[in-house]
Amino acid sequence: MRVLVVDDHPLFRLGLAAALRASDIGADVTEVGTARDAIHAIGAERQDAVVVDMLLPDGSGIDVIDAAREAAVGRVVVVSSLSEAAVSSRLGRRVVDAVLAKEASIDAVVRALGGRLADGAGEAAVDALIKTLTARERDVLAGLTRGLTNGEIALELGIAPDTVKDRVASVLAKFGVRNRTEAAALVARGT
Repeated sequence: MRVLVVDDHPLFRLGLAAALRASDIGADVTEVGTARDAIHAIGAERQDAVVVDMLLPDGSGIDVIDAAREAAVGRVVVVSSLSEAAVSSRLGRRVVDAVLAKEASIDAVVRALGGRLADGAGEAAVDALIKTLTARERDVLAGLTRGLTNGEIALELGIAPDTVKDRVASVLAKFGVRNRTEAAALVARGT
């Protein structure tokens, strides 16, 4: 199954791509970060499915959805940080196979594509994301998963609270999540 993943957060794409490759759909995944690159990829080779974010740096996921439908892509799944109501409003009369929140499980995305997650795939995807973190970011993430505040993490690691705040922001960006709770939940799903 050829799957195009369209999201402007590189590490979110990386984690999702790793999970899709490990799933029973045996995905051949292409990853892009812009609407322009997605439309080019759809036109260049046949895609069986597209997983697309609604907010892209050079346009809207709507442009990608329209290109996917025009090219008769089999499944189109929206994964967005927008509310379901906001996505529905933007979609108008367009039909997609699923609308999922960014904090949805990787298994939910795989199911929306018509497959199921292979044993250990969630762990593999989270491990792939964690490997992209610096050593200090991993230390901060460990504190986050234990429910510690920035001040408590700073005290435990012997670093300034502002440094912790910066590392938390970096972890959230790399994981493609909005807050520390979502980051901790992502790690919990993978373990």
